[in-house]
Amino acid sequence: MSTSKLSLVATLIHILLLVTLLKYDKVLFTHDWENTVIFLIVGVMIIALMLAIASRKTRLGAVLMAANGIYMVICLFMLFFALTYTFKV
Repeated sequence: MSTSKLSLVATLIHILLLVTLLKYDKVLFTHDWENTVIFLIVGVMIIALMLAIASRKTRLGAVLMAANGIYMVICLFMLFFALTYTFKV
């Protein structure tokens, strides 16, 4: 499997994880899994961005690199929000 296809798969996985986080937010918060899912989303997003950078010579790789770069800002904001406001008592 080429790196651009692997990047596409990783991109789809972190989009599905984000949809799961937003849909089942209260259930994940009840069981205290919300931060775990956010860390998983950020980790998969970084893998997808690394694979997109590796396949930047193809058109799909360039599109995924731009999309994952924009999405990285959103994920880092979510991670900052989770780390800043979760540990305050």
